Amino acid sequence: MAEQRRVVKVDAAEFLDTLENVTQSHVRLIQSLRSSLVRVRRDTTDIEMQRSVLAGLRRLRVLRKRIADHLGGLKVDAESLDIELVGPQELIENVATLSEYMLIVGIPAEEEVLKRTLLLARRGAELLNQHAGDIQEDIEQLKKLSKLLEIIVEKYYE
Repeated sequence: MAEQRRVVKVDAAEFLDTLENVTQSHVRLIQSLRSSLVRVRRDTTDIEMQRSVLAGLRRLRVLRKRIADHLGGLKVDAESLDIELVGPQELIENVATLSEYMLIVGIPAEEEVLKRTLLLARRGAELLNQHAGDIQEDIEQLKKLSKLLEIIVEKYYE
């Protein structure tokens, strides 16, 4: 007997608007975090810079959640999910293109920043080290988001 897949219908226009906003913010935030991490690497005792990094990571969580909420959330099992984009074909294609962008550029960049943050935490950035568990959870959430976006790309990207 075939496994029953849960179908999540997503308004392509609303999701495209979210993806466009998130993508723009994401690029700026990743650049800012990279700069901050360089400064933390130079001085692992700089608590203010570590606070800045943690604030940036919280903002990344918000952006990640905004995307995931359209797709059923990060608690869903992507393996048992089907995402159906509803709207004009042009919008659906644009959603697929931005989803592909996030998979190729955005998510790997974010994962690299998160891994660098963990490395600095282990190398003496005490405040970052206190949040290492949260940062590890961020990496896991990123993997889940990646699987959700892969559903869209596999189904709609040409």
